[in-house]
Amino acid sequence: MRLVAVLAQARDGGVVVRLVDVQGVVNVDAAATVGDPDLRCPEANPGSCARRKPDAVFGPHGDGESEHAGVEALRSVQVEHLEHELVHAGDGDAAHAEDDNRRMQVETARLVLRRPQQGDLDAYAELFADQEVVRYTSGVTKSRAETELAIERMIRHWDDHGVGLFSLVRKEDERVLGRVGFLLWDTESWQHAMLRRPRGKTETEIGWTLARAHWGHGYATEGATAARDWALRELGLRRLISLIQRGNDASVRVARKLGETLEREDLPGPFPAATDLYALTVGAPAR
Repeated sequence: MRLVAVLAQARDGGVVVRLVDVQGVVNVDAAATVGDPDLRCPEANPGSCARRKPDAVFGPHGDGESEHAGVEALRSVQVEHLEHELVHAGDGDAAHAEDDNRRMQVETARLVLRRPQQGDLDAYAELFADQEVVRYTSGVTKSRAETELAIERMIRHWDDHGVGLFSLVRKEDERVLGRVGFLLWDTESWQHAMLRRPRGKTETEIGWTLARAHWGHGYATEGATAARDWALRELGLRRLISLIQRGNDASVRVARKLGETLEREDLPGPFPAATDLYALTVGAPAR
């Protein structure tokens, strides 16, 4: 084993320190930054956060089903992938950023899954302003300004953890339908990494959220299946979870299509209603 310390500046100005085993896999990830807070919960009133489910756990999706999902921590990403990520993280080189975006892209027959961009604001503003879309998540709509900040947090999650939520784009008209992808969750606090950097053991959630106009067309299942396969094949993940609010039967159907089964009921955490954990654990890539 040969470990090399690599320093890089994160998007939020902090310094990311990682030890890279150039003969095997990166298995140490220490950061000198603090996770991005939920701007809906200013520190002056931290108690308000405990009464709401964190943003971005997802709502209704493209199969006429409500949205949600989950997965586990990135512990065995290939060295080639992480070395590239660490060397170029936050260096401001447009060519590096473009290359990273190409590498973090997944395609299906009808869809492209790519990293989110600020240019996606119009689509996300429409999505998060819809009370029905957020019904089984935070239950709270977002203003356009809040949505812009949410996109920034989505981008930062990718930069900090090498994985995150994709924007889901329809090929035929390049329209952003919503999002699908991954969040890291701290299993003690059950807060995700867009709100606070995990401090202990983590799980990785796979989730999906589509604007209501795109429900009922199979986009959620198609996008989530592609994201699942990408995570299992390219990242080497062997466990994915979904946190689904009780009564969100549509999301349960999608989770089951992904191969997830109910593992734990009434998960403790800052959720507004009873929330259950569905999980997929595999020994080999999903079929």
